[in-house]
Amino acid sequence: MFGGPAWIDKQRFDIEARAEGNPGNEQVRLMLQSLLEDRFALALHHETRQLPIYALVALKRGKTGPQLVPHSGDAKCNDPIADGPLSQPKPGEPMPAYCGGFFMNAQPGDLRVTGNKVTMEMLVSFLSQSVDRTVVNRTGLSGAFDFTLEFAPELGPGSEPGSAASPLDRSAAPSLFTALQEQLGLKLESARGPVDVVVIDNIQEPSPN
Repeated sequence: MFGGPAWIDKQRFDIEARAEGNPGNEQVRLMLQSLLEDRFALALHHETRQLPIYALVALKRGKTGPQLVPHSGDAKCNDPIADGPLSQPKPGEPMPAYCGGFFMNAQPGDLRVTGNKVTMEMLVSFLSQSVDRTVVNRTGLSGAFDFTLEFAPELGPGSEPGSAASPLDRSAAPSLFTALQEQLGLKLESARGPVDVVVIDNIQEPSPN
């Protein structure tokens, strides 16, 4: 997000709102947008800018790491719509298999992520939420995959590929960048590319209720 006064990065607000009926996700999004426009006089727009990104590439063309394998019909996974929500496994139990998505099990200084029947486009979308840049798929890999990725998540803004984990992390788990290479046979490379960004045109600090 670009633009706006300095206070938007410091001030914190509690928002209480109630919607009548049972609105869907899109309706809730529009309601929230209307609320922000009313209380903060928020006006914004989207634009495309050339910014630093990460390109996800394969270390060896057409090859994957030991913990990234093509999904097969024999590899069973749970459909959350048909089978219901997944439960957190007990210590020592295997991670559940969730078709078309990710399951995360966090421990102090360690995050284990499993993906079942996921594409590379889905993986880069997940990675974009884990690093400080947009990630694009340049692996050349197609189809669906199963994987397990274990890493130390404390990577903070400005982390570079191959950088060490945060000094606050006492875990033996590798950084995300290292784990991708060693476990999945993939690498995040610094690059530049078009990124859709939000630009604030106007925002005002709200008065107390």
